[in-house]
Amino acid sequence: MTGWWQRRTVRVRLAAWFAATGVGVWVLCLMAALVFAVWRPADRAEVVLVLTVGLPGAGLLFALAGYWMAGTFLAPLRQMVERARRLSAESLNERLPVANPHDELGQLATVFNETLQRLEHSFAELKRFTADASHELRTPLTALRAVGEVGLREGNPAILYDVVGSMLEEVGRMNQLLDRLLLLTRAEGDATPLRLEARPVRGALLEISDALSLVAGEKEQRIKVECPRDLAAVVDGGLLRLALMNLVQNAIRYSPAGKAFRLRAFARGGQACVEVVDEGPGIALEHHQKIFERFYRVDKARARADGGAGLGLAIVKWAVERMGGLVEVESEPGRGSVFRMRLPLASAEPEPEEIFRPSSVTAPAAAANADDMKTTSSFSVPPTVLPDIREVAKAAPADVLARLRTATAGLSWEEADRRIAEFGPNQVAAHRPPAWPVVLWHAAKNPFNGVLLVLGIVSFLTDDLKATIVMATMITVATGLRFWQELKSLVQAESLRKMVRNKVTVLRTNNAARPGREPNSLDRLASDILMEELVPGDIVKLSAGDMVPGDLRLLESRDLFVTQSALTGEAMPVEKVEGERRPHSVEAGTPDTTAAKSSSASPAEILEQPNLLFMGSSIVSGTAKAVVLATGNRTFFGAMAAKLVGRRPLTAFDLGVNKVSWLLIRFMLVMVPIVFFLNGLLKGEWMEAFFFAIAVAVGLTPEMLPMIVNANLARGAMAMSREKTIVKQLNAIQNFGAMDVLCTDKTGTLTLDKVVLIKHLDAHGHDSKRVLELAYLNSLFQTGLKNLLDRAVIDRANEVGGLREIAKSFWKIDEIPFDFTRRRMSVVLEQSSKVKILVCKGAVEEMLDICTQMEDGARVVPLTPDLTRQLKSLRDQLNEDGLRVIAVAYKAIHKPAGQVSVADEAGLVFCGFIAFLDPPKETSAEALQLLREHGVLVKILTGDNAVVARKICRDVGLEVARVVTGAELQGLPDEALGDLAERTTVFAKVSPDQKARVVKALRARGHTVGFLGDGINDASALRAADVGISVDTAVDVAKEAADIILLEKSLLVLERGVIEGRRTFGNIIKYIKMTASSNFGNVFSVLVASAFLPFLPMLAIQLLVQNLLYDLSQISIPWDRMDKEFLKKPRQWEARSIFTFMICIGPISSIFDITTFFVMWNIFGANTVAEQSLFQSGWFVVGLLTQTLIVHMIRTEKIPFIESTAAPVVLLCTGIIMAVGIWIPFSPLAPALKLQPLPPAYFIFLPTLLLSYCLLTQFLKKFYIRRFKGWL
Repeated sequence: MTGWWQRRTVRVRLAAWFAATGVGVWVLCLMAALVFAVWRPADRAEVVLVLTVGLPGAGLLFALAGYWMAGTFLAPLRQMVERARRLSAESLNERLPVANPHDELGQLATVFNETLQRLEHSFAELKRFTADASHELRTPLTALRAVGEVGLREGNPAILYDVVGSMLEEVGRMNQLLDRLLLLTRAEGDATPLRLEARPVRGALLEISDALSLVAGEKEQRIKVECPRDLAAVVDGGLLRLALMNLVQNAIRYSPAGKAFRLRAFARGGQACVEVVDEGPGIALEHHQKIFERFYRVDKARARADGGAGLGLAIVKWAVERMGGLVEVESEPGRGSVFRMRLPLASAEPEPEEIFRPSSVTAPAAAANADDMKTTSSFSVPPTVLPDIREVAKAAPADVLARLRTATAGLSWEEADRRIAEFGPNQVAAHRPPAWPVVLWHAAKNPFNGVLLVLGIVSFLTDDLKATIVMATMITVATGLRFWQELKSLVQAESLRKMVRNKVTVLRTNNAARPGREPNSLDRLASDILMEELVPGDIVKLSAGDMVPGDLRLLESRDLFVTQSALTGEAMPVEKVEGERRPHSVEAGTPDTTAAKSSSASPAEILEQPNLLFMGSSIVSGTAKAVVLATGNRTFFGAMAAKLVGRRPLTAFDLGVNKVSWLLIRFMLVMVPIVFFLNGLLKGEWMEAFFFAIAVAVGLTPEMLPMIVNANLARGAMAMSREKTIVKQLNAIQNFGAMDVLCTDKTGTLTLDKVVLIKHLDAHGHDSKRVLELAYLNSLFQTGLKNLLDRAVIDRANEVGGLREIAKSFWKIDEIPFDFTRRRMSVVLEQSSKVKILVCKGAVEEMLDICTQMEDGARVVPLTPDLTRQLKSLRDQLNEDGLRVIAVAYKAIHKPAGQVSVADEAGLVFCGFIAFLDPPKETSAEALQLLREHGVLVKILTGDNAVVARKICRDVGLEVARVVTGAELQGLPDEALGDLAERTTVFAKVSPDQKARVVKALRARGHTVGFLGDGINDASALRAADVGISVDTAVDVAKEAADIILLEKSLLVLERGVIEGRRTFGNIIKYIKMTASSNFGNVFSVLVASAFLPFLPMLAIQLLVQNLLYDLSQISIPWDRMDKEFLKKPRQWEARSIFTFMICIGPISSIFDITTFFVMWNIFGANTVAEQSLFQSGWFVVGLLTQTLIVHMIRTEKIPFIESTAAPVVLLCTGIIMAVGIWIPFSPLAPALKLQPLPPAYFIFLPTLLLSYCLLTQFLKKFYIRRFKGWL
């Protein structure tokens, strides 16, 4: 039905909605007229006639009105469709009429017209370019053919020599044209390398003058150079030369013979202005904007002798803008021309708008803050031209400092104050927790609360205060419970934030001008400032344990290891170095990366730049000095965080509750008018019929659903809190239960999130304690800061035992520190026996290069090429297992202390390998098995490489169906991604946006998806998932994006959460199905009774009290238990199954209600208006008891009280309500409720009726399960 409905046109669907609205309006008006006696029908036939004619008439009238209105408003859209169908390259000049540019359709038409205009312009440019390029290529080809034909005709060798020379000249012109076209084509793709640096402008001008002086001399022209000697600009030398060459060649070509033209440069407004001034014919004003277009000529004559192909000025414009500059022209006919290039000045004082803001740092987020991009930089005039972070990585440190207008000594305090006023504090904008009024509104915003509120207002206006109080109480309890639990969870989550204000060490000049500064304890010239006070251009000093305070470019480093897991998800720390040196790769199975990335590098590759540090990472070991490139929201971290502020999409729980709620509300809206008109027509008392219809509406409304749902969720949240879990969003509890796919990072979830030495092997791959001993001696005695690998070696040696005692017999006499060229380090030790030994460990390739022998058991044998290949093969096998491999070697040495050098690292004896890994947790395999048993499929989304991810999955028993890398996801359509995600277990080397895309693709395929992550790179996926899960040690942005925060990062906790979520969902669905089926049965009974009884089967107040007691009996449902079979698989909301259940099970109670009617009418004599109180008392008790018993019948697929018993609190609560229901007709409340005591014989009939009800329900339950393959 849904598919059929979606296939209808918008016009038809609007007409249908209008028809339904018309029927509803007609019914409401008719009910109001009858209740308030505006219309007094003479008899029933009049009412029936009005209903029979009025309902179809109102529906048809409104449908026609809706169809006409939709056609009128959608007419412009149809025009757009027709116009789009007729579009072709020849009809792009057509435009849509815009009647009102201010309304939505007018704006859409305007955008459509603008798109057509851009397309028309693009096609025109393409045609012109094709024509011009064809002409320019045809000219030399024609010349070649003509000259060749002349040569063939003449046959004279001397003439042939001239012909060949002419042909070569034409080929040269053609090559020049093609080279320029290729250059501009590459420029469009931004594929040309760029190296910006401070260069003296005078030298460039003199170079061009010298190069072209001979060409100018042929026309007796002179080139004058006017430029200060100290003027420098931040430019690319090659591009500046290219631009000048084209401008000067044009000046030579168009200037008259014998005239001079000038090359002059000067500083103005923070820019270096370079001008080429000629005395040529000049250019009219209308051509000024077009002369920089390709193939554009002021002189349209194609055959003129002078003039080039019309590409020179296009190349000039591209080159200047590529360097962050601007080119302009001043010219009038007859007065010559001035072509001016405005370039970034390298020696000017920084202006507020010229501070460097690296664009590619924010590029992954694309929309971090539009206002942040309004200023330009020392790289760019105009402001839209911003540099790429890869260019900064490849630039020399001096050039980076020049662009940032800073120095190695740092900024002055005054300049730092000015910059913080310009850029703002170094803070990442994050989503603030909502205030309590917002939480209260969210708790109260529920469709059932809306229904109760409307009914309460109607009851109040009709002076039915009892009903008003009952409904107000229901709203207050349901809303208050949800508000209290969600507010409490938000307070708990907020308390997890770090309260410590982090500081950073900076170098700044003019310290005397800042008397209140806080000197650093280790360097009195440095200052400790709050991280919020950091600005671009600051020089910072970092050491082990520091957080990286912004996006930085390294100036100096020593043994610097950084963990970027919060940004990339990679477990292993990476080594960062300044300059162009190759870093020591820590990651297993992954080639080392350098700064020389292509211009199309992905965000993940940007993070791998060896000389860049990014906010969100931290220093594991070593020291560094760096310059700040970007702060706050302009950082990579800040840009990602900015995308996460806003409203998250509806989860499966939200959608499910909404579907069920509106299903029940629609059912109520249909049934209430039927009850009203039926009773009014049969009894003639329209006001009484109205109150009874209101009572039926309350009875049909599962008004306790918000409270039951919230009580279930609150109980689940409390249960989860005992499992070290904080539930921020109550709805996430149920989403846990519905979750059938869990996407998680590998690091810290499946693994320990630490580097561990797990293997120490000899040359044959066997465990060797000797290899561990030598590695331990090397790591223990080295002087520098011990990195993670050294600590892992020492930790492993301490576990094995005995090696500490061996080390006591050695002392160090010399050391050869690690460097990035050798990629190894050595220590020279002397034993008590006076034997000296050099122990070396390092990268396998470099170690094998310096080894000539190998330990083979107790022997030392020559290291032959075959053995070398075997060792590399063993290394490769270890790498394929995801291990980071280091080689260990040694040799005896006889040099005294102080004379050992790198040259002595030769002729070593290869001993073996040590291998490292972030190992899996002991609980991972068990947790994955439990999740698998409960129908949850686990998928790994990691920034780590595929080899490591596959290895870890294999170790924990996770079957890897397929591994897909982030590169394979690039450009993949959403539908194809969904298919791929279904079949893939591991996604490796994926970016944050790709993680979120995978989650969304799985959700689009009907899965309820959970995501577990703790880094900034996980935050997008956390928000995209149905249930986002993070940990208390996660970055703040990840915790804010999550629904649930774990105090222990373990999949076992998640498995318990899944069970709790399914128990919660089961108890919620119990209530909905109990209430829906019971209420439907009651309404059906009411309709039957109303048709045959001369009085109401139950008064409105009696129906409200019965409904209230029934609701109270269900308060205990959140504490009920669920059958184990129900908890075995994921459960999702299915509104259709609820409707089916209601239709099939609801009428069972009506059978026994009708039986009660028959018994009360015929046996107990309650068959007159005078005896209606007895009739109503009898049905009051039967109705309440059958409704209460349904709790036990529906709560389980099994036989209640025998195979499955409810929780004690449920038994107690339902028992009390049944007792109260029997007591009320005998109580002092009976007169107020117009009830009366029941005769003793009634209580003989009652047990028989209830037992029969239970037996029939159980029989039909089995039939229903066989037919529909499920119960709850």
